[in-house]
Amino acid sequence: MWDKVYRVIRNKKGRLPDTLLRNSEGKTLSPHESAKLLANTFYPDDSVSTDMPFHIRTRERIEDKPVEGLRLSEDDPPFTMVELKAVLRELNPKKAPGPDGLTADICIAAIESEMEVFLAIANKCLELAYFPTHWKTAHVVIIPKPGKRITPSLNPTGR
Repeated sequence: MWDKVYRVIRNKKGRLPDTLLRNSEGKTLSPHESAKLLANTFYPDDSVSTDMPFHIRTRERIEDKPVEGLRLSEDDPPFTMVELKAVLRELNPKKAPGPDGLTADICIAAIESEMEVFLAIANKCLELAYFPTHWKTAHVVIIPKPGKRITPSLNPTGR
């Protein structure tokens, strides 16, 4: 085990220096301006005027759904234990933790200790059509490749 740890330490390159971003006019941006540019690039304002056909259909479906007395349709059956176990197998313990600081192995251990309880919570969320905001929050990290510029065409990595 330790030989692998030492091999990683020996081969570890230092952290890449932060890259200054430039706007479309070539002006170097401050850290605050860079953050705004990245946010606007990867998460533009949600505007009906820029909707594609897919977005229009999604908005129509959502607006037509009554929140009160919402019942599951056959398209939304309750989660099963088989599905829960399949999701747990797909979690990658080598990924960085999310905003809550919990790694995948911690989440797996917690869920596996009380699978029936977690399944009941997930199904109640589905039944109520409500999932906690914290479950839908991610840290997004822009990882530039060495020698490449950050452009709007990049895909952010999030967890």
